[in-house]
Order: sequence, then C-alpha cells, then structure tokens
Amino acid sequence: MNAMPLLTVVSRWTWPLATFCLCGLLAAATPAALAQAPRPTQVQRPAPLQRAAQPRLQPQQSLAALIQEAAELSKTATAGEDLARLITLCKQAQAQNPPEPHATYFRELEAWSRSRRGELYAEQANLATDDTIWQKYEQAAFQDFDLAVQQNPKLWQAVHHRAVSHARLGRIDEAIADLDTTLQMNPKFNTGWYNRAELHYQQRDFKQALADYEAALKLDATDVDAVTGKAHTLYQLEKYREALTHYSQAVKIAPQDASRYADRADAYSDLGFWEQATGDFSQALDLDADLARAYQGVAWILATCPDEKYRDPEQAVELAERAIQLNPAADYRYHDTLAAAQAAIGKFDIAVKSGETAAQQAPETERTYIEHRLALYQQRKAYLEPSR
Repeated sequence: MNAMPLLTVVSRWTWPLATFCLCGLLAAATPAALAQAPRPTQVQRPAPLQRAAQPRLQPQQSLAALIQEAAELSKTATAGEDLARLITLCKQAQAQNPPEPHATYFRELEAWSRSRRGELYAEQANLATDDTIWQKYEQAAFQDFDLAVQQNPKLWQAVHHRAVSHARLGRIDEAIADLDTTLQMNPKFNTGWYNRAELHYQQRDFKQALADYEAALKLDATDVDAVTGKAHTLYQLEKYREALTHYSQAVKIAPQDASRYADRADAYSDLGFWEQATGDFSQALDLDADLARAYQGVAWILATCPDEKYRDPEQAVELAERAIQLNPAADYRYHDTLAAAQAAIGKFDIAVKSGETAAQQAPETERTYIEHRLALYQQRKAYLEPSR
C-alpha cells in the first residue's frame, strides 16, 4: 500500500475561541490529526476615540453616546451578543456619516468585531457533528470575515481568517489568493506560510509547497507541523533520505507526540524498512493507545509484508477492525487494509466487499492500486507488497 501521502490540510485550520489561529488547514490529517495546539493571531482593537462634541440629540443615539458605549464595550467584548452590539453601534454611527477620524474608527471597530465574531462562529462549526449545522456556522464565519475585510482591507488577520473559511468550504484557489495577500501584508506570519504550503500540497504542487514550508521554518525552525509537512513533500519529490531526516527531526522536536512516530513509520513502511516501521508504530501506540492510524499501519505490515517473519494475518484483521472502530469516518486506507488482512486469512468474499468500499472512497490517484488488489481477491489470491 502506498502509505504516502497521509497529509491533509486541517490541523492548523482550527479556531480557538477568543483568539484566532490556524493550526492547523485544515486536518486524516498529517496524516490523521485534526487537532493540534492553536496559534493565536490576536486582532488588536482600534484605540478608543475621545468623545465627539455633543450634537443636538436626535431620536437615535448621538455620535458622542455611540463613541462612549462602543469604547467601553470594546474593552471587554468577547461573547457573541457583545460583539453583535458593537457591530450595531458601528453601523448606527456610520449611518450618521461621521467626520474623520470617527468614520475610520467605526469602520475599523466593526471590522475587528466581525473578525472576532467570525472566530466564534468557526469554533461552533468545529464542534458541530451534523453537516448542515457545520455549513451554517462556517458560512456565518465566512460572511463576518468577508465583511471585516470590506470594512478594513488592511486587517491582515481578517484576510487570513477568510482564507481559512475559503479552504474549509473547498474554495482552494480563493484561499490561496487570500493567503497571498496575507503574506504580502505580513511576510513574518509563519502560520500563513504553513497554511499556503498545505494547500499547495493538497493541489500536488509539491515544489511550491516545499518553498512555503521552508519559508515557515525560516521564521520558526521548531515548527513541528512545518517540519512534518516538509518531510511529506520531500517524500513526494522522491527525496527519501531527506524526508526521513525531517521525520526524525519532527520526532526530536515532539518526542511525546504519537503522530510524529506514526508519520515516520509510514515512510519506513512504504520504503520497506519493516523493523523500523513496526518499532515506530509500537512507540506511537505506547504514547496513544487509541491512535487509529497506527493500528492501520501495523495491520498493513502484518497482512502484506513480503518478509514472512513480520506477517500475522489473524492479528492484522483484529488491528484493522480496531482502527476502523476507533475512527468511524475512516478513509479508504483503512478499508483497503482490512480487505488485505481478510484476504490474507482466506476470507476472500468479505475481502472483496471491503476492497469495493475502499475503491469507492479512494481518490483517483490511488484507485488503480486498490482495483489491482481487488482483482486479486476476486481471483481468491492474497496481496503481498513487492520486496524492496
């Protein structure tokens, strides 16, 4: 089984509640993580203005009263209702066509408020288990980020947030365009470089992805996500020795992170270093006994290894089933692994069913390999990896 790539964009595309970050676009993650430590990019509140000269009171709030209430509320606003009130105050003030610098103040404050509220909507989207609810909150987040950018095009954090929403909604070209703008405004924002790298990787533009990962690492050499992303990319470019060096660097940076061992194990397995692969998978499971992708990786070796001393088809079935149990949304790799294990113990009929599930789910780039294995099961033959 071609174990690479196991990377998708999203671990850095998560949203903390009060401060924004991307911790990754987005993420089967790199290769299976969707949750890693957030990296805040706090949007600064506009500085409060002095009270405007008191105009004659109208039925609506006076500009001076709006300035005072907005300034006070902006000091503590974190909840959705407070941010909504700030947005209302800004719109009421702008409707009065205030002079400068009041007009700019209220535009910037509305942009800040919408950006912060967008974060809250995105957080709710992260928590959603129903796709309809997820779409509702993600669209609401995008709308706020988009309006924030309209109010203040120089607010690079809001442009970055909008890029995240574009990516999460599947609009990759628009996301990359917003990240281009973000990095033009703030070239020292390493998460922006990382996120754009992830999107280029997803589009299989590996050379550009590599350049962006390297740009992120110039800003923070200990960015373990970028180190891992660079390793994946080097692997795709068939620079295997360099890739393994970077996988090992990621393990060194985060020795208690099970996924880093699993990343390196996948590479070892794909290159035919069975002993090193099983060792890394074992270490990953010692650190995280519920790491589904580690069970899947071990099961693949136990079912398909050309070296008989590493094969144990019965255990392979148990581990493949365990992997799917731990990850109900398991992608095609898990079903492909289960099919190989079932065929290895002679249960070809159910192996065909599992293989058909894998083929239906697999991306076009992988479907040929899976259909080849499926044909073997239909002929009542097991699949073994070629000797390396």
